[in-house]
Order: sequence, then C-alpha cells, then structure tokens
Amino acid sequence: MKKSIINILITGLLILILGSCSRDFVETKFYQDKKAGQITSLAELHSFMSGVYVQMRVPAYYGANFLAFGEMHSDGMFVTGKGGHYVGVASYSMNSNTSNVVKTWDAMYQTVRLANEVINVKNEQFSDYSKDPQAVIAAVNNYKAQAYAVRAQVFFDVLRLYGQKYTNASNWGAVLPLTVDTDRKQARATIAETQAQIEKDFKNALEFIKDVNGSPIRLNETSIKALMTRYYLYKKDYAKVRQLANDVIGKKVYSVLTANNLLKAYKTDLNEDSIFEIAVGVQSSNGTSSYDSYLNSDAYASIGVLNSTLDFYEPQDIRLKLIYKHPKTGRLYLDNKFPRHTGEGNIKMMRYEELLLNAAEAELNGGSSAKAMDYYNQIRKNRGLASSSKVTLEDIKKERMRELLGEGFRFWDLLRWNAVIPYYDQRGDRIESRDKQIPDNLLAFPIPSGETNVKNSPVQPNPGYDNFK
Repeated sequence: MKKSIINILITGLLILILGSCSRDFVETKFYQDKKAGQITSLAELHSFMSGVYVQMRVPAYYGANFLAFGEMHSDGMFVTGKGGHYVGVASYSMNSNTSNVVKTWDAMYQTVRLANEVINVKNEQFSDYSKDPQAVIAAVNNYKAQAYAVRAQVFFDVLRLYGQKYTNASNWGAVLPLTVDTDRKQARATIAETQAQIEKDFKNALEFIKDVNGSPIRLNETSIKALMTRYYLYKKDYAKVRQLANDVIGKKVYSVLTANNLLKAYKTDLNEDSIFEIAVGVQSSNGTSSYDSYLNSDAYASIGVLNSTLDFYEPQDIRLKLIYKHPKTGRLYLDNKFPRHTGEGNIKMMRYEELLLNAAEAELNGGSSAKAMDYYNQIRKNRGLASSSKVTLEDIKKERMRELLGEGFRFWDLLRWNAVIPYYDQRGDRIESRDKQIPDNLLAFPIPSGETNVKNSPVQPNPGYDNFK
C-alpha cells in the first residue's frame, strides 16, 4: 500500500514538472527568499529546485559565459571584438577583477549554495512527513538527487575553468562548500579531492534518484548518467564512459536528429536528441545577454566561425547550412544554429549526439572499434553523408568539431587531448607565436580578488595573475 502511495506521489510530482515546462519555469516564486530548511511543503521544494536550474541559466554561467569560454580558445571559432565582449578572455589579458572572471565564479557558487540548500533539507521538516514518511522521503530524495547532480556539474566546471590541471602551478582545484554555512571561508581542494567530490556527488545522485527518464528539463537517472560520461571522458576513465553510455544508449529513448529536422531543431526545444535542457522561455529569456546574441550576426556577432573550420566538412554535409556567411563582411557565424538571439530558447545541456561521440571515443580507447564505428555512422548518415567502413580517434576529433561546433566543448577537448591551443586575432588570423602549449598558467582563469584578498583568506590564487604573491 505504501509503495502505491509513493508511486502516486511521484507521478503527481512529474505532472508538476511537465507543467513547469509550459510555464517557462516562470513560477510565482522560487522560495529563495528563505532557506530551504524553512520550507514545509513538497510543492515549495519543487519550486526551490526550479530556482536552482534558473540560477544555472544566468548569462554569467550557462546562459552565455561558460559556453563562450569553451569556444573562443579553439581551432573552430574566435572573438571578433564586436561590442567589446570577451576580448579580455580571448587575449589572455584578464586579471582578478575582470568582470567575466568574477561574475562567472559568483554564478557558479550561487548555484552550489542553492543546491546545498536542497541537499541539506531534513525529511522531518515537511508537513506530510507524519502522515506518510516513506512517501515524503522518496519525493525529497528525488530533488536531492537533482541537486547532487547539479553540484557535481558545477564543481566539474569550476575545476575546468579555475583549476590548475593544465598549468605550471601546483595542484589546486575548486573550493568545495558542502553545507549551507555561507559565512565560512575554506581553502581550495586539490584536483584529486575535487574529482573525488564530483564522483561522490554523482554517485549520490544516482542512489537517490527516482525518476528514470522523465522530462528533459529536470535531471533524471538517464540524463545524470549522460552528464557523467562527459566528466569521465575528461578524466580519461574510458571504461566508466563505456559503462554509462551503454546504459543510456540501451534504453533507446533518444535518437540522432535527422538531416530533415536539423535546421528546424535549433529553432525549437525538446527534440528527439534532447537528453537535458535548461528551460528558458520568452518571459524569462536572457534577452541580449544570451549566448545566441553573441554568436548571431543579427545581434552582437561577438564570436565568429573561422574560415578554416569549413575545411572540416564534406560538401554535402547538411551542417554547413548552420553556418551563415555575412554578405557584407564575408565573416562566418552560427546564425542557423543559434537563431533565437533574444534568448528565449532552452539551453541544450546534453544532446544524444554528444553522448554517442563520448561513447565512440571511449570505445576507441580500450573498447570495441565496431561499436565506435556504429556510433560514428549514426551521426554521419543523418548528416547526408555516406557511412564509413572504419573510424579512428582522429575521425572522432574532427566529428566533434563538426557536430558540436559552438556548443562550448572544443577548448576543453583540445586541453584533454594535450593539443596546442591556437591563438586567433579579431580578424580570425592565426598568430602562432601567441599559441599556448600545455602547461601554461594562463590556461586557468584567475581566482577573483574578492576571494583571495580578504584578510586571512584561505583561498589560494592562481599564478600568472595580479593577486598571486
């Protein structure tokens, strides 16, 4: 009987979740004017968790900055200088007070703070607990699972952006606040400690989650596993990537966008390849501060496509239609991949195509070359291309460029492949003398001075910047 009640409650919560998509995540309130520990109803906790996702989509994080950082130091895109956006980041001229540095750090740790609120709620604080504790525990755990997965993703992002893995420095990773004590300052963890916490959070997420598939705008068991493949690929734990990817692919929930649907899919949300999206909508869009605005020639046109990127594509590749050549300047932009430059489109956090490419790369590193070829060809045949009879790691690297262009991956890919980080000026011309070789201190962002310059601050700065002493 109790199991039936739990299932009914979770089903009801899923209805709320799906309904929130149609409301564009614009709820009357997200209850973030109070601590999650003061919340007494599951409906309020649902809204509070919605607020965690909303924080992830702010312009300083996944709404623009973090995706842009993953493209501007790559062999596919460059900063044009238009509007002055991202010029300091692109030219490696940041300091500890640079706006992008400070705002992105703050946005990330605000997301962590909100996730911690959900993670640390007590089952007993909810009004229905005395009536049916098992049902409440099951529902609360489902929200905690989402919060654990979000926190893991944020710590992973902090590690990549501010951590010292690819520098000449020591071994510092992220600051790892795990409680709701916002006044306590703590030192940065090591890279190994940061990775251990990320993995622990992902593990807890899978243990607590009740929703197996569900809506793509809320993390569920399948989308959490998909996100984990990205992390473990970065860590080069290819066996773990294979295991997780096999679980997701085996569910047969998602499919590669077809050639006929490709252009249309970037104008819509929740397509057949959507594993996880952050819901946005017209009423709560980032407007001209959205990522699409920076990539679209009808808006800021701050980030363009390099002419040499076209060489990665075969002439009949449908993805060439995503790239727009400006008739006056001749510059290339991703207008047709990021067409909604007023920012109302959902943020596509994980697509099935990325998962297949993660899996293919992992299979080529100790797994099955036949599986890798199958995953590779699933994408090719849906892009107007002939199937390939073989696939190499170099093929996968090029395919990641073609398929994931503009989605915020290429810089991180080049780093984990130990490749040269090319430097392009605002005309899109290569200046090899300014390329970066791993290790280099400037491959990590500076730690904001507001964290390091406080009296008795335990937060260690990154070398190569103004606040390092």
